[in-house]
Amino acid sequence: MACLDTDAAACGGQFEPPHRVACIGLVRACQKDDDGTSRVLLQGLCRVAIESIVGDEPYRRIRIRALESSPGAEPGENAKLQSELSRLIRLRLKLSPGEQEGMNDLLGAVDDPEIFADIAAFNLCKNSPLKQKLLETLDVNRRLALLLKILRSDVDSAVLHLKLRGGPPDDASR
Repeated sequence: MACLDTDAAACGGQFEPPHRVACIGLVRACQKDDDGTSRVLLQGLCRVAIESIVGDEPYRRIRIRALESSPGAEPGENAKLQSELSRLIRLRLKLSPGEQEGMNDLLGAVDDPEIFADIAAFNLCKNSPLKQKLLETLDVNRRLALLLKILRSDVDSAVLHLKLRGGPPDDASR
């Protein structure tokens, strides 16, 4: 599964150019919409680099190379970032009631910082370019730090929005 590289598409010269980094996975569910599009739930298995497009008929075929993540830091440092992310996620969900119900339970069951970051990014990051940047970040420590920065910004925005509407709840402190 590769996202369209809109910057490359704007330059022309290539039909539906994909981003260089994509994901290989298993299709777990597919739902056809009334407008003819489909929604696919993909369980990611591996990040890949797209080496070349081999062909487009009858469907796109690409040559890929598997990409490996690296911890980027000692396990304790990544666990510390994961813990801070958990705290911010709980706060963000408290500031946005009804959004992503069950996310705390799901993430609470994940011990691996890389898997934690990927699940959190998929479910909580709404910005496609930032999501792509997270996918391309192979250093798990940097990925956790970037996600932490994104969530801090989300929490700051949610707190500001609540203040403008009359004030955040008393327990919305950091």
